[in-house]
Amino acid sequence: MGKKTQIACWAYPDLLENVDAKREELSSELGFIPTRSDIMRAALENYLEMDVTAYDKDTSARSIAQRKRWARERGEE
Repeated sequence: MGKKTQIACWAYPDLLENVDAKREELSSELGFIPTRSDIMRAALENYLEMDVTAYDKDTSARSIAQRKRWARERGEE
């Protein structure tokens, strides 16, 4: 497990519109509006078939799954 690193990518407007639509869709389920980074991270984790739960303990920007678990534990779902 290493230190978190930032990556950047160029995206076409259509892609960003879909990312923003997914943010809006998930906000009612999650109880918060996920960031674009949250959506992109979740998409990469899914595409690469990775479980990054172990990394969640050591980062300030938690995955959607971890934030969802916390909301459930606090009774916010």
